[in-house]
Amino acid sequence: MTALTSMSVRAQIANPPTPGPSSTASGANDDTINRNEDAISRLIVTQDADGRWLATCEIAMAAKRFPPLLTINASATSSPTGPFFTAPVPVNPNERARSYTVELVRPDVFSDSYNTQLNIVERTHKQVQTEWVVATLKGLKDDGRPYEIKKVIKQTIKWPDRQIWEADRSIRNDGPSTSLANAVRLIDEGTRESLFDARTLLERLLLKNGKITGAYIEMARVAMKTNWGPEGLHQARRYLDSALSIDSTSVNALILRGYVSAHQGHYKDAEKDFTSASQSNPPNLWLWSNWGELLMMQGQTEAAIKMYQKAINHPPTHDTYDRARADAFEKLIAIYEGKHDLDALEKLHKNRVRDFGEDSCHVVSYALFAVQEKDDPDVAIDLLKDANPSDCQFNSSKEALGMAYYMKWSRASEAKRLEYINRARVYFPVGSRLFYRLGSSVVTLKAATSLVKAGEMVDQKDNDGMTALAYAVKDHEYDTAGRLIKVGANPTATVGEQAVPVALLPVFTNDPQGIRLMKKWGVNYSSVYFQGVSAMNYARKMNNKKLLDALGSGSPDI
Repeated sequence: MTALTSMSVRAQIANPPTPGPSSTASGANDDTINRNEDAISRLIVTQDADGRWLATCEIAMAAKRFPPLLTINASATSSPTGPFFTAPVPVNPNERARSYTVELVRPDVFSDSYNTQLNIVERTHKQVQTEWVVATLKGLKDDGRPYEIKKVIKQTIKWPDRQIWEADRSIRNDGPSTSLANAVRLIDEGTRESLFDARTLLERLLLKNGKITGAYIEMARVAMKTNWGPEGLHQARRYLDSALSIDSTSVNALILRGYVSAHQGHYKDAEKDFTSASQSNPPNLWLWSNWGELLMMQGQTEAAIKMYQKAINHPPTHDTYDRARADAFEKLIAIYEGKHDLDALEKLHKNRVRDFGEDSCHVVSYALFAVQEKDDPDVAIDLLKDANPSDCQFNSSKEALGMAYYMKWSRASEAKRLEYINRARVYFPVGSRLFYRLGSSVVTLKAATSLVKAGEMVDQKDNDGMTALAYAVKDHEYDTAGRLIKVGANPTATVGEQAVPVALLPVFTNDPQGIRLMKKWGVNYSSVYFQGVSAMNYARKMNNKKLLDALGSGSPDI
């Protein structure tokens, strides 16, 4: 089920306007109700001015019974067997007759067996056509026996594309403002599916009202997120121009257009838009984060720091603008990592965890900083022992906790070593990934050295036949690779299904820098072969002068 589906699910019983001259009505019948038995009568299907298909029927109850349930569905056949999607409506058994109106739900296409019942007009978009409307009443008689009553009428309905139908329904039910907020949420989610749903929702909003400034702004965000590059930036700028043509004072449009201009290399235009937006001191914190990024592009690091500080010093907004604060934190941390200012970094990590919570992925980043840079595994353990943040992309809380315990083990007294190594193995089992992570800093390399001394193999392979050194070389993490070689990793060890020497990975991936570093670490490429062919000959076959220059004579460059 798509994001829009979950967003737009509503109770199916509707209170629509009574069908009048503006409605398209069909399928009416003149059945009379037999007051001596339960019955469904006068099933009518109409389409209102908003495009909704509404089914109205009258239920007659012969006697007081347990509350029965009414469902009305569009179907491809008069005797449907597939799934239905309208929620059952409870019928009051104490009323002898009553009229019920239900909004029909577009049938979905879940399985091949159900597809055979639907006329797929255009399968790629799952457009469907139904021919019947079926009302079903299910309940229990006074003696407890179940009963089922059906009423079927002929009614052809050509349903629109699923996403269009859901978007229109969402706009009707939620209104334009809430629908725009839903689009913002979907864009912030940032998945391929959510961005597609957001674009559809925004397109339908603008189709109904082409003067919604915020919708053009969000269309610009979608354009950049789905098509980053010169083309996507140009499209985004045009959407923002449209927004500003409707409201020339739109601060959000100015801020985003400034960001677009900066990435197009139009620094003066970006500065002008940011300056204009800043006059009203807007709540949109992207102003300061984007401005900081513009200054960084121009090499003005100290001025950029001040802009980022404006974003993070603002109290949390608990809305989409908190993403700007998170972005500013990330940019500041990157700056101070370059300066190797550990005190400033620790303050930033602490403040970020304070603002975004101990269940956020930021707590994992802080814990890794404590382990890898501050050499303080106790801080990491305190941060993570009761936390379990998920979806943290490349950093796992359990791995960070395991690394902290390996650090504790490597320096513990004999009485505590067994306790710490056992805990470490629980959170981060020994393998190539563990050595890769421990080799990522000078501080944690101490634990890797202790593991090797304790008998663990730094070149042990995972299920894909890869070593820690192979992953480091493949990922161009050459500082990590150099550290792993210092603790005994073998650059000529073979890895992968084809048993390729690690030293040849930079040759096969067209990486002259990796070749030079391998030579610096003692690799003699004249003696490195794969399937009987030397590294130099592979480079010649690839006709790559840069690789040939890096390989040189094949003698080690140390």
